[in-house]
Amino acid sequence: MTWSVDLGGEKLAGRKSAPTARVHDIITLASEITQIHRRDILGLYRFPEIAAVRQACYLVAREAGHSYPRIAELMGRQHSSVHYGAKIAFKRCKSDGDYAAMVQRLRERISGSRRFLLEAAA
Repeated sequence: MTWSVDLGGEKLAGRKSAPTARVHDIITLASEITQIHRRDILGLYRFPEIAAVRQACYLVAREAGHSYPRIAELMGRQHSSVHYGAKIAFKRCKSDGDYAAMVQRLRERISGSRRFLLEAAA
């Protein structure tokens, strides 16, 4: 079975399966990459640099197979905020090369750590 997500005219598609990484680990790796503390990523701060990293976490967690409601639950947000944030991150990747590179590094770190992440979840 496949799934797709409408991100404002753009489609994010993939295979429907069990999540490939824990949201907790995505946030930890994003914190390591950006040097923004995980408590700030999970906090209520709306500073643009923090919000951008948080939105990248939403996008990567969704790509990893988590539902918007599950991401929202784990990150203390409303699912509509997570959906909107993932949409913003997706669009920003197309227009901001530095941001796209950061999101790609996060994706690669998640892929590179996949075995560890899945073993930790077990």
